[in-house]
Amino acid sequence: MHVAPALQRVMDRLQDTPAMIISDLAETLVQNRLAAALFGDASGLSGLARSGVARWFLHPEVERELYPEQDRARQGRALVAALRTAVGRRGPTSAASRLAGELLQRSDEFAELWELQEVGTRYEDHKVLVHPDIGPLEFDCQALLTEDQSQTLLVFTVPPGSAAQEKLELLAIVGATRFAASPLSDPSDQDRRSAPDVGTAATKQSHMRTRSDVVQVCFLGRRPDLVRSG
Repeated sequence: MHVAPALQRVMDRLQDTPAMIISDLAETLVQNRLAAALFGDASGLSGLARSGVARWFLHPEVERELYPEQDRARQGRALVAALRTAVGRRGPTSAASRLAGELLQRSDEFAELWELQEVGTRYEDHKVLVHPDIGPLEFDCQALLTEDQSQTLLVFTVPPGSAAQEKLELLAIVGATRFAASPLSDPSDQDRRSAPDVGTAATKQSHMRTRSDVVQVCFLGRRPDLVRSG
């Protein structure tokens, strides 16, 4: 996917803090070295595993390690709310709708959250991420969206001179160790072109309602502001 030039120019200036650009399917389009050290290098991912939403529900043993256990329920709801927003914006025959249909078939947890019919609005957040070598790191997350909300620049900052700043400097040295993302093979990836969209997966959900005036949730939000659609 082509990266929005304006977001890319902003990210190119961010060398001392984790930053990444994601699609509205939570696909990492580009990340700087600190984001790769924190979240893992996403460049080797392919197929369904490129979507952070899919990884969260289909590969929870890998994707959820970075989040404190008490924050995982909120994160799951935030991801589903964001995908519902994308489906409403893109339409019933879009890639977002096909992804939702695939997850409705394969994840009971996703289907239960989808039934909540929640959408979210989040531009900033405070979160704790747990690196296996450094331990907990507290970040303020800021989200900058393109006008069509198809791409988001996520920036993770810490207060200058704080203990968190020292940990961030250590992260730059440690680099991507345990969280270097290895390609997650998914046997069904080859069948994705024929995957049902969210409409044909309606047997696992009630009628979907969306709002056209909803903006995208910050995918990595610790405390997403969630509201019911409709």
